Amino acid sequence: MVEGIRERYLDKKFRDRSWSDVARAPISAINGVSEKDGVFLQRAFNINTIQDLAENKFVRVAQTIIALAEIERAR
Repeated sequence: MVEGIRERYLDKKFRDRSWSDVARAPISAINGVSEKDGVFLQRAFNINTIQDLAENKFVRVAQTIIALAEIERAR
């Protein structure tokens, strides 16, 4: 399954790297995120790497809201 993640979500040049290296890679290493998108995210939110994106407070707030909405719907 982990290798499926590499094939599905990572740009080809990052698929053979360690997960630690991938975490430090620019967010354009994710399929569908262009270098232009990366520049926008850097300017808007100071996001430079995949790790920065994953740890971004706005992303975490959004994930929390979605999780709470799913719990609410399950009731």
